[in-house]
Amino acid sequence: MQLGRGLWGELGADKLALAERLSDKSQEMAVKAQAALEAGASNADALLRNSNNLQRAADKAVAAANEAAVGANQLIILGGFVY
Repeated sequence: MQLGRGLWGELGADKLALAERLSDKSQEMAVKAQAALEAGASNADALLRNSNNLQRAADKAVAAANEAAVGANQLIILGGFVY
């Protein structure tokens, strides 16, 4: 069972998908922040801060996906010993 989860479970795939969505949103927000900055809008700083926050969240999601992948390797090893 553990061996199967490690091999075919795609552990962390949901976190990678989340990271991609967050990163895309961060890039969109950065473009809006740049346009607001060039236009002299007062909300440019807030948009840039939101973009940075989204990118940090994306980075955390990637780290969580990497941890899940390490967990998959451990499941494979554990499954190999138990089997």
